[in-house]
Amino acid sequence: MDSNFEVVELINSLTKDEKRYFAKFSNIFSLKEKKYQILYDALVNSKYIEEPFKDKNFNMLKENLSTKILEAITFSEKNKNNENKIIQMFLEGKILQKKGLLEQSKKKFNKTIELCIKFERFQMFLYICSHLKLNFIHNLYQNCSFKEIDKLLNLEKKYQLKIQNINMLNNYQFLYYYYESTSNELKMNEIASSQNIINWEKYDTFVEKSICLNILSNHNENIKKLDLSIKFNQLHINLFEKNKNILKEYHYNYLLQRFNYISIIIKNNELELAEKYLFDISKEKFPNTYKKIYTILYYSNLLYLYTIQGNINKFKELKTEINRTLNNSIPLRLKSMLEYYYVVLLYNLNLKKNIIQEIQTYSNSLKNDPSYLFKSISVTLICFIELEDEDNLNRFLKLYNNEIKIFEKQYKEEYKVIKKIIDSKSIVKLNLNEKLKLNSFLYPLKL
Repeated sequence: MDSNFEVVELINSLTKDEKRYFAKFSNIFSLKEKKYQILYDALVNSKYIEEPFKDKNFNMLKENLSTKILEAITFSEKNKNNENKIIQMFLEGKILQKKGLLEQSKKKFNKTIELCIKFERFQMFLYICSHLKLNFIHNLYQNCSFKEIDKLLNLEKKYQLKIQNINMLNNYQFLYYYYESTSNELKMNEIASSQNIINWEKYDTFVEKSICLNILSNHNENIKKLDLSIKFNQLHINLFEKNKNILKEYHYNYLLQRFNYISIIIKNNELELAEKYLFDISKEKFPNTYKKIYTILYYSNLLYLYTIQGNINKFKELKTEINRTLNNSIPLRLKSMLEYYYVVLLYNLNLKKNIIQEIQTYSNSLKNDPSYLFKSISVTLICFIELEDEDNLNRFLKLYNNEIKIFEKQYKEEYKVIKKIIDSKSIVKLNLNEKLKLNSFLYPLKL
């Protein structure tokens, strides 16, 4: 990527607070470094700038500007989450050690270890323990007793097992998502049936329990055991809420879990309950950091709800609200989701001609989330076939030829079913397995 574009991209990503902080931070630059501020001001107002920097070091200057910006943000973020607090305290301990203030540094390292245990940062805990052991070996601490060393070794031994568990469960989670993406149901069942997952209550840390509950909730949703999925999802939400000391750091995951819960109860046809939850969550305040993801999750669940309800009037009102609220700068994923649910809603309400009249082109969401684009194309093709509109069918196939080729590569099994429908000009000729696969892919479409 062009370094000019990279630094502009970084500057455009800064929040108002970060820009304000960088302005203050830049005041400590020496006279020689004032050119950083000049370049920063120029790039804020222009996407490409060569003047007044004609010297051979211009590219290096841009890279260094990025470094200065990141230094400022890093400094401003040092106490904003638990991990940063631990890193900052460890660095303070190392500075004290370098200055020869060894007893003060040891206190800092011990406090850092306490924070690692409190916030379940066990990998960092092991690293700091190793650092302390080296200090003991080099006899840096004058007033160190064997009892103190023994305590450290026992702590290390105790939490090594935790780390092994977390690494094992993380691998399970990764493999589960991998097998899910490759539709390997046998392997998914193997992981979800593992004793290490089923006996999630045996673990005593948040991270261990959270990973297990996440797998159990997702798996039961995948195998259509929605009541069980809801149960594990609710247990997961409760787990977040009981661990207030680390909730802030895991706020993003907590947010995802709550919206996932709403999505599952909609799928379970508990529509009134879902509407109530969405109303309650809309009244809450979320950190600006999560504003974008909150917006996508909130609106996507409402779109999903109105589609299941078959409420076209509320759907259209929401569509208008999304455009008004987001000032037409709708995230691509939400836009493609909106298009798909609208197509599904029209199809389910038997307004198939409206799909052809009102949906002319779909968002180019291939780079973001191609599944919704492929789903929209699939439903539109089915509409043309059911309406026996061969002219528009051929025109549509030609228009989306490139997308359909990508569809064929990424969703081989689903594409085979759609291809069979196109070739036979009928859905009736699908066998039971093909119908189930199509229903699963195009849910909540009612074929």
